[in-house]
Amino acid sequence: MSGNLGGGREGVMRANYLSNQDANRALINSKLLQQGFNQANLNAQTAFNQQGQLGQNIQDFQTADINQLGRLGGVQQLQDQAGLDAIREANRLEAFEPYERLGTYGSGVASLFSGNAPFGNQSTITPNPTPLQTALGTGITLSGIFGNKNVQGTDFGKVIENI
Repeated sequence: MSGNLGGGREGVMRANYLSNQDANRALINSKLLQQGFNQANLNAQTAFNQQGQLGQNIQDFQTADINQLGRLGGVQQLQDQAGLDAIREANRLEAFEPYERLGTYGSGVASLFSGNAPFGNQSTITPNPTPLQTALGTGITLSGIFGNKNVQGTDFGKVIENI
């Protein structure tokens, strides 16, 4: 039944074949397990990176919200300051109104004696600039000076860099 090689040799060959087949299966199994581990590790790294990116996006959005609220607060503060400046100026004009009236009366009387017709009511009080007007004027002046690279031979860009 075992052919011309004899039963012993055939048994050894079968055992050798089964041993090689088991080794091949074990190798294939280990390769599959290694591939699965590598894929799981890659997926975990990708998930970790995505969570980090999500955290960064949240931080960026919060920073943008804070910046926007700061700008809105600045605008609101400017509006409140403009209202206070208007009240201050109205109070100042109200305080100087008697002097203005007296000046108008005096110029009218003086023009009657000199023969000139009165010109009407002319205010001599100039309102003070608001802090916002002062800051804007300073900013415009500085931008005019530093925006021009060469004013009378001076390179302000280099001057600023050297400071």
